[in-house]
Amino acid sequence: AQVGANLNTSSQSLLSRIPGLGPSLAGKIVRHRDECGSFAERSALKNVPGVGAKTFEQIIGFLRVPDAKDVLEHTSVHPESYGIARRLLKTLDIAESSVVDLTADEDVGTTSMDVLRRLKPKLSEIKDDITALKSYAAQLRCHHLTLRDIVSDLCAPGEDVRGADAGSRANALRTHALTIDALTPGDAITGVVRNVVPFGIFVDIGVGRDALLHVTAMQKQPSSSFAGAKPFDPHSAYAVGQTVQVIIHDVDTSRHRISLRL
Repeated sequence: AQVGANLNTSSQSLLSRIPGLGPSLAGKIVRHRDECGSFAERSALKNVPGVGAKTFEQIIGFLRVPDAKDVLEHTSVHPESYGIARRLLKTLDIAESSVVDLTADEDVGTTSMDVLRRLKPKLSEIKDDITALKSYAAQLRCHHLTLRDIVSDLCAPGEDVRGADAGSRANALRTHALTIDALTPGDAITGVVRNVVPFGIFVDIGVGRDALLHVTAMQKQPSSSFAGAKPFDPHSAYAVGQTVQVIIHDVDTSRHRISLRL
């Protein structure tokens, strides 16, 4: 199944259902697209009035540019993790006898679909190999669970890699449908993790719009298993499909935003 909204073809109505986007901002994105042409890359969203750094960080993982030259634009890999993805692909693509600096700057450039097709066997090999993931992650200076998510996306760009059980667990939570207007700060609720990003997790709480548990609200964080992991990486504690107990922190109905705490 495809996941993520096409930034260049999605209607205002569809865009407005993305966590962090309401009808007003979705309308601005559509108007910008109509007036200035299609988005060549997701980072161009920063040129839309109203899309500040915080909003960009929150919405970017739900948007795709399927016709972009860089195949990373087809995935849920966050732009701030493009460098990690490119450095990994670089080392997988060289001859075994070659030496490569995995910490070299790879933040500028593009990744082609041909590269991913050629490297898919290697990516598939390491995707579920915890030893290999930890080894590469140590060299790339990231958490191995962050790298696992990146590798999973690179194996199937544009596809939903969240797993079938995540959908079934989410459906179980919707047996008593709520609306955003029915939520009150302080309400305790069970949800399902729908996306894990560097700044937090998005949780399906059954109201048709995912809620954000920001990393700064994760007060009961288990210790990270990665010695140098600073700041805290949500991937070390949460996984897509995981059931979580959360508390409603704030509800902004005008902007269709829901924030959570533990």
